Amino acid sequence: MNIKLCIQFKGDKFFGFQKQKNKRTVQGEIEKALKRIFKKEIKTTGCSRTDRGVHAKEFVLNFKIDKLRFDLKSLINAMNYYLPEDVRVYKAEEVRENFNSRYMAKYKIYRYYVYNRKILSPFLKGFVYHFPYKLDFKKMENSLKYFVGEKDFKNFSVKGEKKNTICKVSHIRIRKKGGLFFIEIKADRFLYKMVRKIAGTILMIGRGKIKVENIERIFEGMVKSGDVLPPEGLYLWKVIY
Repeated sequence: MNIKLCIQFKGDKFFGFQKQKNKRTVQGEIEKALKRIFKKEIKTTGCSRTDRGVHAKEFVLNFKIDKLRFDLKSLINAMNYYLPEDVRVYKAEEVRENFNSRYMAKYKIYRYYVYNRKILSPFLKGFVYHFPYKLDFKKMENSLKYFVGEKDFKNFSVKGEKKNTICKVSHIRIRKKGGLFFIEIKADRFLYKMVRKIAGTILMIGRGKIKVENIERIFEGMVKSGDVLPPEGLYLWKVIY
């Protein structure tokens, strides 16, 4: 049997999703819970690698077992009983044997949340990036079209990215309510820290530090992009298969 799980997690106390020796990770906690339920080691496959401090509203993973001796609702309840409170399973289903949560994902949607007021509420700390400076949202909106399409995003990733750096961004948008806004990006794949660097570039456009017309020159490597923003504002929002 191949079981697909949809989970949510608050990433501030995790060293990312992927299991690491002597570090607290989401995958490590999931596999510990599965071991307690099935009394043996269970290996999981995650849809993505998330960095330390990054959150997920929807993260998909799958694992294989010989037989499930109880229903899927009971599996969800058992998982949530053994998991720490900052990880929750909210959906489980049996999928075809060849389903792979990582390689079969067609698109992922990320959101980067920013709080744009002078004083940050303590209830938002750790869940948004606090940026208390004046922004020109019209310029930010005008910049979005330059990121859409199939392009080489190597200059919006960290140095040393050696794999294929071509990504297809199908949409990018900004939504604002009061002092809170998010930048949402949907793409077929993402490079390491790509969303956080695009978000940093858009903020610098809003501050007037980078000109909208220079975005194409950033793609060409002629102008420096914005900085990589901190992880606390980033959420894996949805995975599409």
